Amino acid sequence: MTAEPMSAGPSKGKVCHLEELLDPYYRFRGWIPNGIPTADKLAELGLAQIG
Repeated sequence: MTAEPMSAGPSKGKVCHLEELLDPYYRFRGWIPNGIPTADKLAELGLAQIG
């Protein structure tokens, strides 16, 4: 899925570029680049004691 194009279906011939999508996704969610929520995000969710 991330190296070879899909062989069938609506995504036929397409490759998922997951790695290049992760950083923007993590920023959008309020996480640091390795996918861990920031202290601010944990506080926003009422989970400050976890951070």
